Amino acid sequence: MTGVEILAIVEENDGFRGYCRPAQAGEQPHFYSVYVRNEDGTADCVGDFTHHADALAFAAAIERGEVEV
Repeated sequence: MTGVEILAIVEENDGFRGYCRPAQAGEQPHFYSVYVRNEDGTADCVGDFTHHADALAFAAAIERGEVEV
């Protein structure tokens, strides 16, 4: 693991399917996803949270080694 990231996420539906994407500036996120960045540059989502504060706390616990992912 090379880092931990938090993304604000918006859920959308294009009339055919539902999907999620990163929120743009000024958009209200539906939830926050925590990702760990891997040595090869890929990222794995390790948690979704309704509140940004909960995502921050989880990310901090990962960085301190209190949560194994």
